[in-house]
Amino acid sequence: MSIMYEKIRGLLTFKRIALFLMLLLLLQPLMAESIIYDWDTRIEGALSEAQKDDKYLFVYFAGSDWCPHCARFDQEILSSPRFQRFLARNFVPVLIDFPRSLPIGKEQLDYNQQQLSQFGVQGFPTVLLLDSRGSVLYRANYGGGGVRHFINQLSEYLPSS
Repeated sequence: MSIMYEKIRGLLTFKRIALFLMLLLLLQPLMAESIIYDWDTRIEGALSEAQKDDKYLFVYFAGSDWCPHCARFDQEILSSPRFQRFLARNFVPVLIDFPRSLPIGKEQLDYNQQQLSQFGVQGFPTVLLLDSRGSVLYRANYGGGGVRHFINQLSEYLPSS
């Protein structure tokens, strides 16, 4: 009787693992999608757009596919519709990414390393607000607090309307 019980238990465990893996594969495209992959990846081009549109730059330094704090920031802040509206109204977003699994060309990686050094970024996620001349107005590492708190922090550096 115990041999039969062990076989059934093993089969049920195998089915659970198979179901979990299937769900993971089905959900992976949803988890991988993030608005940050549509952003500019060069500060210079974004600066000319910011000057033209009278906006600031929101420069996001991230390890998008491996950094747990970046994933939390993406989920809690960047994916929020409220934040996305705020971002679109006030900023030209730029992604300076250091992925481990996602493809990134050597030229882009070299550029990103140069920006990391130039701005003295030492951890991820780091957000810089730059004016349309490229001067740093604000630097932050996300430590929680939610969308409203983060928007309020950034709003302090925007010109009064």
